[in-house]
Amino acid sequence: MGSEQMKTISIVVPCYNEEENVEAMYQAIAGVFARELKQYRYEIIFIDNDSADRTRELIRSLCAKDTGVKGILNAKNFGQFN
Repeated sequence: MGSEQMKTISIVVPCYNEEENVEAMYQAIAGVFARELKQYRYEIIFIDNDSADRTRELIRSLCAKDTGVKGILNAKNFGQFN
């Protein structure tokens, strides 16, 4: 019997000045996978829309400590109203 490859669920999280929420969002999502979705691998993609606070720094830190976290750091704000 061949080895089964674990399926991945990707979650995209748009961010703009979310320094107070990035870590909490990561913990909540990772917690759900650890408790309820152990049969899946996660990929959390934080997309920062040129935040002026510490959001980018926090995303970089999460990427460094968890290979399941990815960051896209936009050079300018591409939000729905721009």
